Amino acid sequence: MSELNLFEKRKADHMKYAMEKASDVSLNLSDQIQLSHEALPDLNWDQIQTRVQHPIFGEIETCFVSSMTGGFEKSLEVNSILAGVCEKNQMLLGVGSQRRELTDEAAKKEWQLIKEKHPQVKLLSNIGVSQLKDHKTSEIYELVKNIQAEALIIHLNPLQEVIQDEGTPQFLGTLDLIKKCIDETPCPVILKETGCGFSKATLERLKGIGLLAVDVAGFGGTHWGRVEGMRSDENHRKSASGVFAHWGMSTAQSLEAASALDLDFEIWSSGGIRTGLDVAISVAMGATLCGLARPFMQNALESSEALQGFVEELHFQYKTALFCTGSKDSQTLTEKGQWQWVK
Repeated sequence: MSELNLFEKRKADHMKYAMEKASDVSLNLSDQIQLSHEALPDLNWDQIQTRVQHPIFGEIETCFVSSMTGGFEKSLEVNSILAGVCEKNQMLLGVGSQRRELTDEAAKKEWQLIKEKHPQVKLLSNIGVSQLKDHKTSEIYELVKNIQAEALIIHLNPLQEVIQDEGTPQFLGTLDLIKKCIDETPCPVILKETGCGFSKATLERLKGIGLLAVDVAGFGGTHWGRVEGMRSDENHRKSASGVFAHWGMSTAQSLEAASALDLDFEIWSSGGIRTGLDVAISVAMGATLCGLARPFMQNALESSEALQGFVEELHFQYKTALFCTGSKDSQTLTEKGQWQWVK
């Protein structure tokens, strides 16, 4: 099987198994964290604002579509649906890994076509940290320019790389590579995990290198160690996938770790975010923006109408949480910081 066919099979496997229940941790923030109810909100419903005025992205919704896999059958159709709804609702859209675009000119066309159709959509480019070893920063930045992205996401996935049959778990010196990429890339850079979160010690190591944000992407939603175990043909990888099925810092733990530090970058939240209440909890714990992946993809696979309906439900739920905490907007909710662990 050719390298291209192997890539397409891997992405098809990712989409197949990522949508299965067995890969979903299903640990939502609302299962762990409770917000303080305000019985006397000094607000009217129509005063509530779910959007934020971001210094880089302008006016956008607090929720965004977190990066998902690409290169699967119907990806052009589904990603076009995601882009259209994000454009309509002023939501950021994180694209799937652009690794293939580094060596395949044809792969660059899909997002170019989508951007032509939806010129106002705000995209976030995306590449794995492993690719920083093998490619010049100028090559990485070409990915950003190709889709006219607002920023570059570098994703971290050590557990996935170890369990994946085709993985590249070569992480020695990656912090220096991230610093180099930030220094040489004329666009904002975001660092994210892919389902295992960030510890306090790791967040501390990232101070002072020039990041715009860290998306904690904690244990709570799709677990890529489980996904790779489900598609692996090697017994020891399948076995490790089961042993590490509950590996990772939860999104709530990661947000709590970040809240205890004086960081010089924004904290974004993803990993088990399923409802507007989960979004509100994230914001109360200090997140600037909150990403969802699986729920958006599930609805996009159905139809544009289903996705738009879900987005409206999500925003209504978030607005309800703002109202019932007496918060007129995200900034107020963060400033209140009235959350506690569920006992």
